[in-house]
Amino acid sequence: GYDEQLQKLGQPTTRENRQRLQLWDELGQDDALNRVCVYTGKGLSKAALFSDEVEIDHILPFSRSLHDGIGNKILCYRQANRDKGNRTPFEAFSHSPPGYDWNAVLARAATLPGRKASLFQEDALQKFLGENGVSQ
Repeated sequence: GYDEQLQKLGQPTTRENRQRLQLWDELGQDDALNRVCVYTGKGLSKAALFSDEVEIDHILPFSRSLHDGIGNKILCYRQANRDKGNRTPFEAFSHSPPGYDWNAVLARAATLPGRKASLFQEDALQKFLGENGVSQ
């Protein structure tokens, strides 16, 4: 389990650290080389996983979606999270700002498990709020 892995890595067995491991595992389901920041494409090593360089990002901003489940979270580099801000991936990156290639972001997102890739679509937040009856 994750607690044993964390102990081996010398990391505290906290909910956040378990989530970091779970999200890291998700990235490499098919191939460990896929373990990259979805936004930047930069590799995410297990060594960097618990550093302050890597953060857990709410794909749809928590403040706007109130969705705190693992299905709305990915690992990314802190700088990408800052660049994304309180926006959806589409709002932040679809115009391919410097350092980001939207088509590459979408290709990496397509490898994410479950419905995560759908959260990168233009209407993802509206769809999520509609399905969950959250008023805007």
